[in-house]
Amino acid sequence: MIDHCRDLKKKEAEHDRLLARIEDVRITIYDKLRDDETFWPLFADFCSFSTIQSLLHNDTASSKISKPKLREVVDEIFEELEEWQVDTRLNAILLILQRTLDLDEDEELDPDADAYTSAEGYNDDWFNLVSSFLCCDIPGCQTTTEEHQVFFGSLPDLLNHQHEQHSGLALNLKLKDPKPKNRFSLPLEVAAAVSDLLEMGGLDGTSAEVSDIDEMMKGMALQWENAPGVRRGRSKKEKDWKKIVSLQSFSLSSSVRFDSWIFLRDCADFKDQD
Repeated sequence: MIDHCRDLKKKEAEHDRLLARIEDVRITIYDKLRDDETFWPLFADFCSFSTIQSLLHNDTASSKISKPKLREVVDEIFEELEEWQVDTRLNAILLILQRTLDLDEDEELDPDADAYTSAEGYNDDWFNLVSSFLCCDIPGCQTTTEEHQVFFGSLPDLLNHQHEQHSGLALNLKLKDPKPKNRFSLPLEVAAAVSDLLEMGGLDGTSAEVSDIDEMMKGMALQWENAPGVRRGRSKKEKDWKKIVSLQSFSLSSSVRFDSWIFLRDCADFKDQD
């Protein structure tokens, strides 16, 4: 019984020491290095870097990260940060291309990051195309408290959104070998919705930006065709195209499914249906 109590106290002390080190990493390393850079991991993902894991789980009794130890690994931290940035950008590009290109069944995209440089056209302007937008993939994401609206936008804007709305994402302390995650997605249904919008407006997916769809949407609205529990043509009319696209993303993770919708160019047409 005495030994059991000692083991419990030892585990509690180790847990408290780990929590103190995590907070020390946030203050002395993460916050000082970031400097509001956009392409930067959430703290939960930063703590999954192997270098940071070695600092958190060292055998010393101290709850602080020693400065000599930090100096030893600072270059490795920057290497892991650069690797995370390259991987995040590459994975986003590959996901977008998989959803938007008409690939043959046996056709595969080049997995080499050097094939998708800014010189090849994969720059900030490319990420700002509506056809390159991504959904936030953090559970429980919604951009407002009134609507189940998952964030939908460019990769830089999505990363900024996650730092603003999800910076407190919890660390999984039970993982023995955690890995940084890509916290974005692009469901086929969402990519199809964007494609339909572009086609409806006669817009080119290789050049259309938010302003182009906003201009197209003047004087018109969108309406779900197969909203569950609602007669065809009587679902809510929505003028915010981003909201209706992101609702499609939300529906994929819930019991509510919207399969397709019809488009009404003239809001006056609604009078005939109400």
